[in-house]
Amino acid sequence: MSRNNSDRTGPPIKPAQQPVQNSNPLLNFVKPTNFVTLPSKGKHYADNHPLKDQEVIEVYQMTAKDEDILTSESLIKNGIVIDRFVENIIVNKSISIDSLLIGDKNAILLESRKLGYGAEYDTEVMCPSCFETNTLNYDLNEANINFGSEAEINENGNFIFELPETKIKLELKLLTSKDESLIFKRMTDSKKNKSNESAVTDQYKLMVVSANGVTDRGQLNEFIEVLPLKDSISLKKYYKKVTPNIDMKFDFTCKSCGYEQELEVPLGAEFFWPKR
Repeated sequence: MSRNNSDRTGPPIKPAQQPVQNSNPLLNFVKPTNFVTLPSKGKHYADNHPLKDQEVIEVYQMTAKDEDILTSESLIKNGIVIDRFVENIIVNKSISIDSLLIGDKNAILLESRKLGYGAEYDTEVMCPSCFETNTLNYDLNEANINFGSEAEINENGNFIFELPETKIKLELKLLTSKDESLIFKRMTDSKKNKSNESAVTDQYKLMVVSANGVTDRGQLNEFIEVLPLKDSISLKKYYKKVTPNIDMKFDFTCKSCGYEQELEVPLGAEFFWPKR
């Protein structure tokens, strides 16, 4: 399938900078950086955010120190290894990792992975039909940027969506890295308690800013918990459609049963810890 190169990730490497003078002569070289295209184009950040209306973000290319971060057992155990890595490679330190939109963060991770370990990504995919494990060799250069579908946005950069069943108008925000961490923590806690009964509503509670102008968190949470299924399904579809992110779909054919379906490339442990 032919692809438009302008939709691919991987903007050109930044032109040479002036070296920073250092007393150690071995350090008097330009630390390479790269510009990463932001799927959000900076449209959904607050007016005072450093990325507001910015279409790219500058990041350092990976170093040996970054590999130390990625292999830190304590950071992995605490579930903060990826955030610490992204925080370390962002050039503008005024940008809070918590405030990064998930799609923009994924774009940074993808580009950094390609530059650090190459575009070849070997992982495993389970067949949705026969549940057999299939080996997948994916070229990360084939990933595209999905800028999200055009939709109504208010002055806060949030989406306005009317639920088809209840006719209630929701104000929806794009989830951030901080929200992702909260969802991960709740999922981890649920696994420890052998319960995962609130995964969907937990995400909705982070997404929904207001409903028919109501912003009281208690009232919103109560409404979300009794949201009709038709509205819930429509909300999920809408949110996925408008969310800027990285598109890593591929055409899957099971080697065991021949089942065919378009699937998302799973981001397993091999993504930043490839077998070498």
